[in-house]
Amino acid sequence: MYTLAIDNVVVFTVKFTLKSGRVNKSFSVTLTANRLSKEESEAQADGTSVKDFLLNEVTNWSDQNLVLVDGKPADFSRDAFEYMLSVGNVLAVVWNAYLKETGAKEKN
Repeated sequence: MYTLAIDNVVVFTVKFTLKSGRVNKSFSVTLTANRLSKEESEAQADGTSVKDFLLNEVTNWSDQNLVLVDGKPADFSRDAFEYMLSVGNVLAVVWNAYLKETGAKEKN
């Protein structure tokens, strides 16, 4: 039986800005997600939205500063992550980062 010499989990940081009034505010979050094979990703994505896919595969976060509870960064939960993804274009930024970080990169 074949196995891969990489973990089934990938940890990656997503950085983005959001406009707050007239000011661009910087945000970041380090996400932990399951690494799915191309076939698994396609099978799960078939009939599943990108948002649902991420909600199913992202299992934790750290160093996030966008979603707050009583003025402090919220702990990871599916609801808190879904709240983060509801902010304009954050879903696309997270999805693109996931795809980039779970795939191979050319090394010169």
